[in-house]
Amino acid sequence: MKVPVIVLSGFLGSGKTTLLMRLLHEAKQQSLVAAVLMNELGQQDVDGKIINDLLPNQSMEKLLDGCICCTKKSEIAGCIHNLLARQPDLIIIELTGVANPEEIADAMTEPSVMHKVLLHRIVTVVNADFFLEYNSILNPDRALTHTLRRQVETADLLIINKKDLVRERTLFKVERAVRQLNPTAPIRVTVNAEADLTYVLQGIVARPRINTKSFNVIQPHQAHVTPMVYQHSYSKLKTTSIPVPSNSSLRSQDLNRLSKSWGKGLLRAKGYIPVDGKIRLVQFSGGRLTIEPTHEAVEPYMVMIGFEADMLHAKESFEKHM
Repeated sequence: MKVPVIVLSGFLGSGKTTLLMRLLHEAKQQSLVAAVLMNELGQQDVDGKIINDLLPNQSMEKLLDGCICCTKKSEIAGCIHNLLARQPDLIIIELTGVANPEEIADAMTEPSVMHKVLLHRIVTVVNADFFLEYNSILNPDRALTHTLRRQVETADLLIINKKDLVRERTLFKVERAVRQLNPTAPIRVTVNAEADLTYVLQGIVARPRINTKSFNVIQPHQAHVTPMVYQHSYSKLKTTSIPVPSNSSLRSQDLNRLSKSWGKGLLRAKGYIPVDGKIRLVQFSGGRLTIEPTHEAVEPYMVMIGFEADMLHAKESFEKHM
């Protein structure tokens, strides 16, 4: 059974660590063993020290001096394996304020961890005091504006925090702006991220402890991919792994043409596929497809990440051409 992963997202200063502490206490109340992966941009571990002081026995991995979705992305799988070795019931990943949750969903499809973890919820904390200002100030910086908005758009639960610092009129504008970006996720308006977290942990149960030797860290070159059928996660971002027959072969021009029909709702696709008679590394992101040579000796497969309807459409169209 896969270990559920909860991703805590939100721009700088929104209150993610406060929410993390509340979530850890709530998990403990429900007799759930939680492990934490924290990411900080600086070289000094600030938030991790706070949690260690309050919860000295908390299982934790830290990625410092870089953003988890770019410079530290290659280290995520190793951290997840180290946490899995402690046999948690769930893993909570707190992102740095400039991280895009989509990239974490992508990292969880790495061959060495994709069969062991499942994206359960993305919870985004919005700073009511600065959200409108950030949304305006960051406009010239398209990358940061995109990140700020994607944090809201991909959330399964939105927490508009620090309502005590704004006037009612401003709070109304923040709620309206957030709802325009994400029409469906539940919204909680809070002070100090104090919210009912039952929804976040819904469906997670304590699991029997097993021999920890089964969780030895796998290096990337040792990874072996077993074809996996579509797994429906609770998260709005869905992930599917498609087994590809080793004797099949797609033509590169057909694959390029096919990818143009996938649309913006398919956020990411990657895998090792027979293309023009040879195994190639195929990646799709931002509406663009790349096909590269590879020396990896793996069973062919394709992983897709996106919003459900678009991702399923892409999956079905891809399978028809195999």
